[in-house]
Amino acid sequence: VDGQDSDGNGYVDDVVGYNFFTGDETAQNDPYGSTINIHGTHVAGIAAGVTNNNLGIASISWNVKFIPTKQSDNNSGRYLYNVEDGLWYMATAGVNVINMSWGGDSFSYMMADLFQYLKNLDIILIAAAGNNNNDEIHYPSSYPGVLSIASVSKNDTKAYYSTWGISVDVAAPGGDSYVDGGINSTIPNSSYRKAQGTSMASPLVAGLAGLIKSYKPNL
Repeated sequence: VDGQDSDGNGYVDDVVGYNFFTGDETAQNDPYGSTINIHGTHVAGIAAGVTNNNLGIASISWNVKFIPTKQSDNNSGRYLYNVEDGLWYMATAGVNVINMSWGGDSFSYMMADLFQYLKNLDIILIAAAGNNNNDEIHYPSSYPGVLSIASVSKNDTKAYYSTWGISVDVAAPGGDSYVDGGINSTIPNSSYRKAQGTSMASPLVAGLAGLIKSYKPNL
């Protein structure tokens, strides 16, 4: 970290990812979450947490590399900022898989075009189906080329909150507080907590995609 764009990719000191929201006065080269907004750290642990180190939890991916981006306020996770910039950053970094544990009901032609571009780069796009317990269309999971992930409990039954319907591609364990208490994963300050949601199911599929790519890069 030297205050320079050493690799010439347009981002200064992005050795561990990049922060696309600095409204909370965090540094651009600091993509880490906070003890208040734990969502991204919890998701990252499910997809790519270190395995076989006798600490905490083990991810599904067996230590594939991951690049985090920060797109929301440390004190709130309700709104995302500069999402298209974060996705473009991922594309320029050469990632194989992008997990998107976020969404809403707004459609954007610009985002649809961006996802088509990312798909043309052979990037696997995976997104949470939504937590509204209905079959309404949800984005980005419903954009063409994006895998939409619903949530099931440990009993392989639909989690009570999970969106379902024609746009869903596959379901994965995302926790159900009535059945299993949620999925245990990492949170900031070397801690762990259970959480539930299609946000937890989505990185499980993303981590699996990363695991498969690590063994079969051309698949």
